[in-house]
Amino acid sequence: MFNRKCKPRSWVPSMHFTQGLPAAIIMQLSVIMYKQMGLSNSLSALFSSLLILPWIAKIFIAPFVERHFSKKLWVILMQLGFITSVALFIASFSSNSPLLISSVCLVILGFCSATYDIASDGIFLQVLDEKQQAFYVGIKTFCYHSANLVTKTGVLWLVGLLSVHYSLQGAWQISLLPVLIGFVLFATINVITIPNDDVKCKNTESFFGIIKQASNIPNLLWVLGFVLLFQAPFYMVHKVAPLFFMDSVSQGGLNLPMSKVAALYGLFGPICFISGAFVSGLLLSRKVTTLKLVSWSLLLAASHALFLCISASDPFFMQVMIYGLTKLAAGLVTAQYMFALLKIANHSTLKTTAYAIITTVMLFSSLFFAAISGMLQTILGYRDFFVMLILVNFVIVLFTAAFQRRSSVI
Repeated sequence: MFNRKCKPRSWVPSMHFTQGLPAAIIMQLSVIMYKQMGLSNSLSALFSSLLILPWIAKIFIAPFVERHFSKKLWVILMQLGFITSVALFIASFSSNSPLLISSVCLVILGFCSATYDIASDGIFLQVLDEKQQAFYVGIKTFCYHSANLVTKTGVLWLVGLLSVHYSLQGAWQISLLPVLIGFVLFATINVITIPNDDVKCKNTESFFGIIKQASNIPNLLWVLGFVLLFQAPFYMVHKVAPLFFMDSVSQGGLNLPMSKVAALYGLFGPICFISGAFVSGLLLSRKVTTLKLVSWSLLLAASHALFLCISASDPFFMQVMIYGLTKLAAGLVTAQYMFALLKIANHSTLKTTAYAIITTVMLFSSLFFAAISGMLQTILGYRDFFVMLILVNFVIVLFTAAFQRRSSVI
């Protein structure tokens, strides 16, 4: 069994900060890297989007993790995979085929990351009871997104700084070295601090048997509908927001210069988001709030309505404050949403696989609604797009209320 004497505060932050590092490289940095390698916008977006497929495959990986080895061993093995694939990724910039080799390295990194997510989330679910999960879910979310922010911002800042003195390939190689050192450092910390699982998993069910056992959750169709739809407006806003900032006033945008877009979307927005997630975690841990998810969905709807208040004629300070409020609300709601997903997984006899299935549906939702958001904005224009989001939010509020009346899992 797990060694439960190990205090969660010694391993939850480092384990989930590590979880965010490879996601930042693949989901944030890869599209910029491909663009600077000379690919068109469409190919850069396509290639970087395909790199997310390993996380979609979590539903197929989870039963294998459930049947073999301990989850801590999976975490250790995947961290070795992180270090190896990132080292090869850095070296690929000096190869004769940097595009091909770097892409292969990122695919390997993606599968290692998806497997690490399954194992680390399994440890979180099995070691901590529901009260502890409520206490640490905000820290979990905060550390994951902090790793994402630090990696994305730090690497891009270094690339921009070093590209003046080195070739573009050399700038990328030097800028990624601190990330590699971070992987080694956190791998060492995690090996020491993560609780031990001395008993090898003895689940001998077939692949479909494990999926069936993990899916034994009350009101499963309602649960999947909730996971798929609850944050759909957030995914659409997150994708369209930078376009709204950059487009001209005649197109309905704010016509902000790139420096302000970078400060607003790349730095200030994420800081507000992770701050909201952290505060939400504190509220959960201290049971300060008894608000149900339908109330949080109303808060998300209200925050999206603020986009109708942003005008190109407003001072930048006002635009920053309004966008900051929307991201703060998104962070508050996201931590509550993630805790709801943990509570749902706790109703399954195989929590690790159940949570992998749930988060796979969540990722599919983010990919699908982000993908159609640009098309919808083009058809409707920005103002009508934001009005549509308010209507969609209203439908989701009604669905969430109905789901909470019918379901006993949250």
